Amino acid sequence: IVSVAAASPVLAAPIDLSKPYGDKRGCDYRLDTQYREELMLLLTATEMTSTVSLCSFTKTEINTDGSLRLSASCAEEGEAGETPAMFTVRRGTEPETLIIFNEDDIVFGEVSLCK
Repeated sequence: IVSVAAASPVLAAPIDLSKPYGDKRGCDYRLDTQYREELMLLLTATEMTSTVSLCSFTKTEINTDGSLRLSASCAEEGEAGETPAMFTVRRGTEPETLIIFNEDDIVFGEVSLCK
């Protein structure tokens, strides 16, 4: 007897942003909210904060590989108004790390799970 299983698309587990990710300064900022002029990056489920911008996510889509496609509205320091942006978040090579890509698929930054 031979059994044949029907092929079904396999979806990778989505990235979980229920806990914040950041670089060292971004994770520190999350705790004390003290702005510093040094480079920093913090990623949460609702927004991404960097040294010069704040992007609020307007839509989150899960790709079949588990990566996230984030539509955002961003305010840049010193600029009036907000501009739309797109980011993709993929798993990094190290456990508990994520790599953020801009809409041109260029690395925007790498973050680790905040402790």
